[in-house]
Amino acid sequence: MVVLSPFSHVLRISVVVFFLSILQSSVSIPTCDVTGCDPGSCCSDDGSCVTTEGISCENYACGGGEECYLTNTCPPERMCRPFPNCSTILCIEETTCINNECIPITCKDTTCKPEEVCYIKPGNSTYPTTAACRPRRTCAEVRCPKGTRCLNGECVPCEGHN
Repeated sequence: MVVLSPFSHVLRISVVVFFLSILQSSVSIPTCDVTGCDPGSCCSDDGSCVTTEGISCENYACGGGEECYLTNTCPPERMCRPFPNCSTILCIEETTCINNECIPITCKDTTCKPEEVCYIKPGNSTYPTTAACRPRRTCAEVRCPKGTRCLNGECVPCEGHN
């Protein structure tokens, strides 16, 4: 008959734990960059899914003239940046920044004298783009490209040309 010492069960448990740890280290566990994450969570750098629920700029205080935004990281971080305003917003041609938005500039609301014509006056960093009036040009002052002709000081397509 074999007599086991009182510590033999501890030895058996230790051996089992040791083999399980070897087995686990050799088996790759799928990470979220392979499996993806559930809605409301994102895949972190370590391959685990992290919840993003409750992360928002709501009730987050930034300094004066700043707004909160969430970074494109996992998990997203709250950061502050200056409010976009007309001194930092670049608008495309024939638009101008008013109340921190680019809006189209047209001549429809500009009334010029009969001897004037409306045009879009380009702006710069100090003055916005605006609709303005200028004296009408005469056809003697205008040089039109090929396929166009001068009509009332403006170049228009010749009839029969597109």
